[in-house]
Amino acid sequence: MKKRTVITSRTHETFVVRWEKAESRKTFCAACAAEVEMLSVEEAVAVSGLRAREIFRLIESGTIHFIETNDGLMFVCLNSLKRSSQNTNKY
Repeated sequence: MKKRTVITSRTHETFVVRWEKAESRKTFCAACAAEVEMLSVEEAVAVSGLRAREIFRLIESGTIHFIETNDGLMFVCLNSLKRSSQNTNKY
């Protein structure tokens, strides 16, 4: 009879989003027709509780506004994120 050992491990990740006013990413959102705070996709995930895939689906459907920089970075309009989250009661 052979003995069998099972090892189980669990990991947790914590994301901390710090708002530095000096590095504020305010820019004009054409869809909102206003100057708004822009969040990275990771920040939008942390703030809204949605998964990145859900954020991208909302972007593709036009529910959430976004901009893409010349270097390929994507930023999400906080105003539209709040509005979409209020409609789904997740924010």
